[in-house]
Amino acid sequence: IMLIDVGRMQLVESLPTSRYIALSYVWGQVSVLRTTKDLLPIFREEGGLLPYDDQIPSTIKDAIKLVSSLGERFLWVDSLCIVQDDPLHKHTQISQMNIIYGQASLTIVAVAGKTANSRLPGVGPDTRMSIPDLETVQDICLVPSHLSLASILDDSVYESRAWTFQERLLSKRCLFLTRWTAYYQCSSMAFTEDEDLFREEVTCVP
Repeated sequence: IMLIDVGRMQLVESLPTSRYIALSYVWGQVSVLRTTKDLLPIFREEGGLLPYDDQIPSTIKDAIKLVSSLGERFLWVDSLCIVQDDPLHKHTQISQMNIIYGQASLTIVAVAGKTANSRLPGVGPDTRMSIPDLETVQDICLVPSHLSLASILDDSVYESRAWTFQERLLSKRCLFLTRWTAYYQCSSMAFTEDEDLFREEVTCVP
């Protein structure tokens, strides 16, 4: 498969040992920069994606920034890592979604996004809803409770799409970015960024 080298901003061929992060998001009815047979040689050059920065949707640009900030190098995104006007390449890639998402070290799940132009909450300033401060009432510390991840997914555009639902289930580790907080989940447990541990009725494959 092809991967985005987020440091060099180019497309590269993966190796059997390549460690990468995948993105799962909703395209929606917006213009999305796509790799085509004509653009592929350009995107393979170091810095080849940079001249097209203004055409890269916000969700993907934020994912590139997040992958880099996590100290990782490679990102898989369908619109750029699949040659969209090459029927054979497209069919081959789509037929191995289980491998692509199953072998990713982590999948970024853009739960809050309604289109590819939605920002990833928490990646940049003012990209998610503020959480009220702690309050003390009669010497009792009150902490605002979060919605469960299951209820957030149920109310999302993301979960209404069979394609993204499949991607989530195929992933072994997911980082869910919601409007309020981030949730991390693997096959055995789940965490929020500000709670020690919670358990959910949401399943990922081991």
